[in-house]
This record gives sequence, structure tokens and C-alpha cells, in this order.
Amino acid sequence: MVFPISASWIFGHYDTGVTLAAGFLALILAPEFFQPLRDLGTFYHAKAQAVGAADSLKTFMETPLAHPQRGEAELASTDPVTIEAEDLFITSPEGKTLAGPLNFTLPAGQRAVLVGRSGSGKSSLLNALSGFLSYQGSLRINGIELRDLSPESWRKHLSWVGQNPQLPAATLRDNVLLARPDASEHEFTNSAG
Repeated sequence: MVFPISASWIFGHYDTGVTLAAGFLALILAPEFFQPLRDLGTFYHAKAQAVGAADSLKTFMETPLAHPQRGEAELASTDPVTIEAEDLFITSPEGKTLAGPLNFTLPAGQRAVLVGRSGSGKSSLLNALSGFLSYQGSLRINGIELRDLSPESWRKHLSWVGQNPQLPAATLRDNVLLARPDASEHEFTNSAG
């Protein structure tokens, strides 16, 4: 069968113009048609971030822990605590200086507020006091170097309230006594201030 070149072929509505309703429908459906491709791109980037995070986590988990030196000295649980820092440099596990030099004395029974710009070392100081970061220089608790104290003995004197505190117990008294529910009335009154 031979078709002349001059013959025209018409398929479907090829020669028909687009109506307003058909054009509007196409505009509404186009984003839905391409949504799976956008989702694929989003999921691909999320997967790439997860793989990067997993690699960082694997490296972190395989890094040997550098435990600060632990002492055996005991701190009496009823002693008020005085903290003294002299030429204190707080260091990261890699040995990088995070804060310092710090020199201060916090006398027993006094309240102190730790303020400063972001990155100035507030959290680093609290982590060093908690025994989670090592330090150079001197950090004494009642005259005993912190690294010479038993961590368990020292941590009995610590309490911490985060930026968004949650009070799990029914009363303020119950919250104050969370660590030592068997404390006497005198001990409770002294600890509550």
C-alpha cells in the first residue's frame, strides 16, 4: 500500500485547540504527576545525609575513650563545697583547648550564675566539673584536686537542671529529694536553701 506524501493524518484531537477547562485541569494535575519525582529527590538527599551521619557515628563509636584520671579520695556527703580554679584549661578528648585560662573561687553556701556568649565555655566548664572533660591546671573541691576525687563521691554533690526542665515528682519537696529520698528534715532544709 502506498500513501501519498500530500495526505494528512489526524490522530485524536491533534487539530483541536485547548479549552480553558482542559488547560486548567492540566495545570492542576501537573504537580501531582511530578510529585513522586520530587519525593525521590528528597528521599535521596535524606539517605545521603543518613549515610554521612552513620559514617560519623561509626567513627565516633570506634574511637577509644580517653577517660580522665580517676581518683579514690572521698568527699563527705554533708560537707559544704568550695570550688577553686587556678589557671584552668578545659580540653576536648582530642586535646584541643575549649576554655581557659580560668581563675575563680566559689565559696560554699554562695550562689553563682554562669553567663557568657555562645561558645565562651559555659558548657565546657560544667562538663569538666562533672568529670566528662579533662583539664589542665588546678580545679580543687574543698582543697582536693578534682581528678583525685572518686567520681561517685563527687557526683553525690552535683545536681543539674537543663534549659527545659521537667519536674517529674508531685511536689517540689519530692523533686529536691529525688537523689536522697531518705534525707532528714534538716538535710532537706539545708539543700533547698
